[in-house]
Amino acid sequence: VNQLARKILSFSRDTLLVNLRFLDAAIHQLKLEQLDKVDTLATDGQHLLYAPWYILNTYKQQKESISRNYLHVIFHCLFQHLFVNKLVHQDCWDLACDIAVENAINDLDVNSLANSRQSAQAKVIDKLKKSLKLMTAEKIYRYYLDQNLSDEDLESIRQNFYTDNHALWYAPPK
Repeated sequence: VNQLARKILSFSRDTLLVNLRFLDAAIHQLKLEQLDKVDTLATDGQHLLYAPWYILNTYKQQKESISRNYLHVIFHCLFQHLFVNKLVHQDCWDLACDIAVENAINDLDVNSLANSRQSAQAKVIDKLKKSLKLMTAEKIYRYYLDQNLSDEDLESIRQNFYTDNHALWYAPPK
């Protein structure tokens, strides 16, 4: 199972490289590491942590999602979302980061990164773009903090943007 999951991740990485050659260094920066404790993908900034069954099931349902999710994690690293003050409202920060990354991926308009969630994402993103000039995680975070949304509301919005587990961002350094 792990060997097949690694092949799928390698194929997804190659797909990204074909379409986004300028990200070569960033894409090769993260080392693949199996971690059964995560239910999706995660990163600590050095590793792309994955659960093999998640990779296989996601690939079976929609193969483009693996490449998109891989890029999602890479963008978190490039945008430095992992370096977060531990005092932030975590649910709001996670949502803001995921929206910023998904918006950037959507703006690339690469066919091999299309997925079924984009139409639901577009509704949220279009509403944000009416209020924000820049779609950075910091601006989105401030916008949602000012809205004073409940944790349930934040979670509801995040459903169409959730790709990776951010728990490692808040873990104390080893």
